[in-house]
Amino acid sequence: MQIPPPQTKPPSEDVKTITSSHKLLVKRAAIQPLLSGRGETALELASLFPSVQHSELAKEILAQRLAPMWSNLLYSQQSKAPIKLEEALRDSQAHATANYLLQFHILTEITGLFEKEDIAHAVVKGAHIREIVYQTPSLRIAEDIDILIHLEDRRRAIDVLIDNGYSHFPNPKNLSHETSLVKKNVTIDLHWDIFRPGRSRVPISEALLSSREKYQKHWGLGTTETLYLMLVHPVFTKYSTTPNATLDRIVDLSKWLQLADIDWGRLNELCDITGTKTAAWITLSWFSLLTDNQSFSAFQERLQPGRIRKAWFKNWLIKDYSSRVQSSAILVHAGFTLPAHDKPIDVLRAMTQRLNS
Repeated sequence: MQIPPPQTKPPSEDVKTITSSHKLLVKRAAIQPLLSGRGETALELASLFPSVQHSELAKEILAQRLAPMWSNLLYSQQSKAPIKLEEALRDSQAHATANYLLQFHILTEITGLFEKEDIAHAVVKGAHIREIVYQTPSLRIAEDIDILIHLEDRRRAIDVLIDNGYSHFPNPKNLSHETSLVKKNVTIDLHWDIFRPGRSRVPISEALLSSREKYQKHWGLGTTETLYLMLVHPVFTKYSTTPNATLDRIVDLSKWLQLADIDWGRLNELCDITGTKTAAWITLSWFSLLTDNQSFSAFQERLQPGRIRKAWFKNWLIKDYSSRVQSSAILVHAGFTLPAHDKPIDVLRAMTQRLNS
């Protein structure tokens, strides 16, 4: 499948609906200046949302892990921010740079250790994405480093890290698919399954790892496989719109979708065999609602669920029900993550695995 050509058309009814919510207006004001290719400065673009106060904007920028990006953008544009925004951004880029340098040192160390022990692995999610599409990777905050390995290498990989000064902090709730290790305040999330068991129709980690390639300093997944994770993973683990699903992921997606070597046919195949077309469609819908970007609507339409489920999920996204009911795992799963599976048999499988875990 070829990459769908960019489309220029007026905002959809969905976009008009989303802008009626002040909470979502704040999100749009925080993210759109980072994505715009227009000539206006960041503050000029943010001023297009006149009901958004500077104090609200500053709070949102910090909460969404966008402060280093904003700080860098304002500096490059030689823009002076209002005092509330200036206070929020102060020192953000310096702190992000310091954290990045430490994480990059650890990542380089782990790459060497795993290569020496012949442990096939790939860095996934933010720590990988920022190295590929950000001119200054430190602007993209990553809370931890996620690494995917083969299931049979699990014990050996953990032992190698422990022998080299990493402390192991297993969480019994997640041992079906991941564990955490820490060194110098840097957390490594070691995955042998990218999803909790039952989320995918078939095991997917092996297929993902088969795409891995060596970048400048680390191993990562292929372009298409990385995009697959970007589309599906936030739905099941971050519930798409909650505070945990920070908007830096939308910036990631915008930059990644501009890559020329995405195999759209392969992406469709991955979504199809895992039963996650609906989940990928949800992320693309959230992306288009926040950014007005309709460039990939043709691929999005290939993934879309039926009319009733489509309306349900769009309403769920626009009204941010995930955040409203986040304290109740049962409500989130019943209203969002379980229906995000493609077919009833997929829902039954996920429920059965959850109950047995």
